[in-house]
Amino acid sequence: MGLSLYTPPMSIDDMVTAEALRDVDFTRMSVRARIYTGVAAARAVATAGVLLAMGNELGARVYPTVTDLFTTTVWAHLWTAVGILLIVSAIRSSIFLARLGLIILATITSIWAVAVTITTSISIGDSGMMALVISPVLWWALVLKDLVVLRQPLVSPFEELAKRYPVEGKSPSASTG
Repeated sequence: MGLSLYTPPMSIDDMVTAEALRDVDFTRMSVRARIYTGVAAARAVATAGVLLAMGNELGARVYPTVTDLFTTTVWAHLWTAVGILLIVSAIRSSIFLARLGLIILATITSIWAVAVTITTSISIGDSGMMALVISPVLWWALVLKDLVVLRQPLVSPFEELAKRYPVEGKSPSASTG
C-alpha cells in the first residue's frame, strides 16, 4: 500500500496499527504520489508550451485579463518553473517539494481561473467568445482538484474496496434481490 502526500490524523483504532508503521519512511513519496506529481508537472509544462506557442500578441487577445498582470511569456516561464519543481519532487521523491509545487500550482491556477472568469464575463456578449464560456468552469475545476489533492491527496472513493478485495482479483459479488 502506497503512502499519500498527506497523512490524516490517526483515530484510536488506527493507533493499534501505528506500531507496525514505525519503520516506514514517511519522508518518501509512494509510486502513486510520484505519478500524480508527474501528471501535475506535465499539465504545467503543457500549459507553458501552449502559451509560448501563442506568443505575447495572441495571448493578450485571448487572455487579456491574465496578460494585464504579466506577459504571456512570463506566465509561460512561471508554469515551466512549477512544472520543473514538480518533476524534481517526483524524481527525488520529496514530499516537501511536491507540496510546495502543488501549492504554487494551485495558486497560479487560481489566478488564471479568476482572470479567465473576468475575461469571459466581460466578453460574454461577443458572439465569437461564446465558445469560451466553458473555460472558467474548466479552470475552476482544476483549482478545486488541486486544493482537494493538497488536503487529502490520492485517496479515491474506492480505497476501501481495494483494501477489502486485495490482489487476488476477487471483486464483490452483486447481490440480487
